[in-house]
Amino acid sequence: PLPSSVQTLLSSFYPNARIESLEPMGATLTGMPLYRADKVPIPDAGLLQALEEVMAARGFIVFKDAEHSIPPDALVASCKWWGGHEVHSTHGVHPATPNGNRHIFRVSNDRRHGTLGVGPQWHNDGSFVDGTFSHAGYQIERVPEQGGGTHFVLQSAAFDQLSEADQEYWSRLTSINSS
Repeated sequence: PLPSSVQTLLSSFYPNARIESLEPMGATLTGMPLYRADKVPIPDAGLLQALEEVMAARGFIVFKDAEHSIPPDALVASCKWWGGHEVHSTHGVHPATPNGNRHIFRVSNDRRHGTLGVGPQWHNDGSFVDGTFSHAGYQIERVPEQGGGTHFVLQSAAFDQLSEADQEYWSRLTSINSS
């Protein structure tokens, strides 16, 4: 479970906001707007720190807002709240990308709407660059009616579940990736 102090802090800035654990990992947050009228209000530094700690402990936070789809520039701006406070783009720009924003990588199973065949196998986003991303932001415009097939794993938690011998073995290995 999440510490009650996170909900208390969140509610002090956003009275209708609620954060809850997902099982077996992750958290969902409702009632905290990531933008207002195309303006991205930067949350309190203490709140950002608390949410970053939730991300580190739980693996990810799903920001749910049933009323709005966050504008592309606001999505990119909100992604700068954590990590290195900048966006590191490693991909091409799909023709359907709003305003040709190079920081948005559109993925779809329909080539008219995004790039096809991205990550059809297990992978780490950004694992092919030195200094793998500390955070990644995703926006889902349309959830599949059935299935979807995307799974997330908190690798540090998975590693902790290995036997001591397996941890020692995997600790000696290096991954070489290419883009």
